Amino acid sequence: MTFEARVAGLTALGLSPRHAQFVATVALHSGYCLRRQYERFAGLHSGKSVRDFLDGLVTRKWATRTAPRPDRGYVYHLYSRPLYRALGAEHSRNRRPTDPAQITRKLMLLDYVLSRPDVRWYATEEDKVQLFTDTFAVPTIALPRRLYTSAEGAATTGRYFIDRLPIGISRDVAVEFVFLSIDGAPASFASFLRALRRLFEALPTWRVIVIGPCRWAGLDRTFQRFVGETAPADIDVAGLRWYFERRSLVERGALAQLTVDDIRRYREWQARLSTPALDALYRRWSADADVDLSSACRGSSPLGRGEIQIEALPFRYEQFGSLPGVA
Repeated sequence: MTFEARVAGLTALGLSPRHAQFVATVALHSGYCLRRQYERFAGLHSGKSVRDFLDGLVTRKWATRTAPRPDRGYVYHLYSRPLYRALGAEHSRNRRPTDPAQITRKLMLLDYVLSRPDVRWYATEEDKVQLFTDTFAVPTIALPRRLYTSAEGAATTGRYFIDRLPIGISRDVAVEFVFLSIDGAPASFASFLRALRRLFEALPTWRVIVIGPCRWAGLDRTFQRFVGETAPADIDVAGLRWYFERRSLVERGALAQLTVDDIRRYREWQARLSTPALDALYRRWSADADVDLSSACRGSSPLGRGEIQIEALPFRYEQFGSLPGVA
């Protein structure tokens, strides 16, 4: 379902187009919002029209209103099933109440989405899968997925983009992946990048935007290490194919087919070529020996088409307690 169709679904419930656009954005990306976020979105200052709109959400039982601290204003939570049904997201987790730390994260993400009206944002699993498979012709096998097994062990379900972070298309047609860093930890950022590696490799241009309560130092180095995980400069296609062939023999236990020199050389190369990128390429080569190996040689990784942008959010979220990184 397109964003325009979702807005139309909300206007059918009696919202004006402007109100419907804001409600759709909140419901899809956060579930929670603040008065200042609506004021910024609508270009209004605090006044009767702002109060009437937010009070109306509560009166119609579309939202609840709570005050985490008496001196910090209200937080509004959109929970109505009919409202989410009109958005094609009736079972969205954003309908569920959550703890203050998660509310803070949701509001941070919403702040960034609202700050970029030039971007077409995608929030749901279905929308993201359709974006990449239809618009960019990316095979589903390249999308980040996690498998879940039923309690009885009888069925396995695959879910895509489980982090539920915003993905957008900017005016320069670059795909933008938003990552929220609360504490600036490199490990969680590196894990986020690794989960998206195959998708990155399939895209013509892409950008990772790291947001948080401050501009974290060091995450750009984590990114540069990630995109630099290519074969050493002296490894060519023939050499990489030789290594993959010997690795296949070793993994199948066919050591008798290797000479002593082969084993020595293989161990040396294994120490140099053990990177997530080349491990993924090896798995693809194992399934199809004709896969193109040239992009992984001489530092010409397709990951080089990506870039990073690190930004600090201009707001404070102290009403939600002592979440790391929040004053």
